[in-house]
Amino acid sequence: MFGYTRSVDDTSNPRQWSALEKDDAGLKTELEELLTARAAGDPYSQEDSFAANIARLPPGLRAMAATLAGHKPYSRQHHLALRQFSRGETPSDKSYARIYELTREAARRAKGFRLAIENIGGGYVWSGAQAGELLKHVKEDNVGMTWDPNNAAESGEQSFPDGYRKLDPARIFHVHVRDFKHQDGKVVWTAVGAGEFDNLGHIRALLKDGYQGTFSLETHWRDPKGKMFSTETSIKALLPIVEKV
Repeated sequence: MFGYTRSVDDTSNPRQWSALEKDDAGLKTELEELLTARAAGDPYSQEDSFAANIARLPPGLRAMAATLAGHKPYSRQHHLALRQFSRGETPSDKSYARIYELTREAARRAKGFRLAIENIGGGYVWSGAQAGELLKHVKEDNVGMTWDPNNAAESGEQSFPDGYRKLDPARIFHVHVRDFKHQDGKVVWTAVGAGEFDNLGHIRALLKDGYQGTFSLETHWRDPKGKMFSTETSIKALLPIVEKV
């Protein structure tokens, strides 16, 4: 659940999923230790300012940031993004049952916070259909999705409208925006507007269904001119889409 496990079967290595075997005090200690170990190396930090800022947070928020160390600074948001990896493994019904059980336990421990699980490429929850199944089995209302339709498309799914229709819109807490195209039988990222994804239709559908959350532009596409150029290109293409919404 916290980004360093690889299997969720009961027969797996006992060190895996160890965080959720601890009591609340032990979990808090482990998360704070994780933050201390990783925050200074966060790629978004300059001159260790990220680590210094996090160190001034109350313990609960430090724990929240620890869950995300090494990914993206979602600690600025009012929810968590928990990721479930299983690269190189074949998901089983037993694995999913364990995931649902541990996600419900995480929800219990995170009372007062919203837990947003992103559908990540190569993970147990990759497509909209898999995300929908998670939400059906985990009914706690503080658990929802960071919905990334581009990741879902990478799974082979028609992420919009098909994958989107598998979700409960009320349990979409955050949305990632970018674009993709199919090339040589694979999904590759593109600048917004240069790919196949219907960002306008997707955003309109979300708003029609009552979505009031935030959107993040994820510029996984990289132009040879660099990250800043890539970001500016996608933003320029995204603004006319937003105007049409």
